[in-house]
Amino acid sequence: MSYILDALNKSEEEKKQHRTPGLNTIHQKPNNRTSGKRLWMIVASAVVILNLLGLIIWFVFLAEAPKTTAAKIDPLLTTQPVIGQTPPNNNRALSREPRAARPEPALIGSNPSRPVRERPAAQPDPFQASLSRQVKQEISAIRFSSHIFANDASLRMVVINGQSLREGNRFGSGLLLKNITEEGVVVAYQNNEVPISVLSQWADD
Repeated sequence: MSYILDALNKSEEEKKQHRTPGLNTIHQKPNNRTSGKRLWMIVASAVVILNLLGLIIWFVFLAEAPKTTAAKIDPLLTTQPVIGQTPPNNNRALSREPRAARPEPALIGSNPSRPVRERPAAQPDPFQASLSRQVKQEISAIRFSSHIFANDASLRMVVINGQSLREGNRFGSGLLLKNITEEGVVVAYQNNEVPISVLSQWADD
């Protein structure tokens, strides 16, 4: 009997397993452990991959950095001068050449408008032979400080003993300035005419 009961119980259990679920059937929740494990595995693998990429990039950067620093330092080393190097022979040849003499500046006089004129030696004037002693002394005392000659008579002028005179003016004790020539003047006294050179009687400063 026991064998028969066991067989019946097994058949009923098999029927219950193949039976469609009803309202009274207890529904069990699906197990979420498998999905949680899969999520943690994905996150862990992503972290590992990122770490590997970071290490690779770090090693590549360290390998390239010394090359760039070496490339920057090399030009500096090449441009540094070598101590104790002798200069080329061209510099020696240039240093031995004599320097060109500098032109000395021309000396400028204190008063360029009045050139220094050498006074010739006094000689007896035949035109003054018939003049009185007083007139001769007055003529010999004439000193020119300015002499202007031009083709136009109105532009001619002289300064005798500090007095500006033109042709036809009188000065002194009856002396007449008759003409202004290129060399000097012609002074008339009564009927006598006496030429006077500017060079011989120019006023000394």
